[in-house]
Amino acid sequence: MEAVEVLGSWKRGRLREQKWIRSHFRQWLWERGYAVQSDNSIEVRGPSSDILDTLEWHQDGNYVDISRYKKRRFLIVVWADKRPTEIRLKKSKRVLTTKVGDVILFRNDLVEHRTPEGGMAGRWFIRATDVRKIFPSRI
Repeated sequence: MEAVEVLGSWKRGRLREQKWIRSHFRQWLWERGYAVQSDNSIEVRGPSSDILDTLEWHQDGNYVDISRYKKRRFLIVVWADKRPTEIRLKKSKRVLTTKVGDVILFRNDLVEHRTPEGGMAGRWFIRATDVRKIFPSRI
């Protein structure tokens, strides 16, 4: 896997409850050959969230205990229905272009990310950690 991969586009549809969003998103990833350890590894933030500390470029080591991932690459998936998460390569600082609805898989050790300008206002966001490739895509 490269540092960043777009797995496809996902739509939340009419889902509003976090547990249903988690379940549908987890199934979507599974159909593409990726597993998430548990529903607790999928964070869903609704449009009323206002998390200021993610507006700066960062890696998720500050938010997730990554000590158990030293022997393998720590993969993260992010998605947003408006203003996609900004992604840049750690070494070159090159910002990558993504589209609304893109499901973005990246290696936390090679990539930095942040909430785009405008923050979380009116935006649904999903972050999945502890993601593993389990088999080739079924799609």
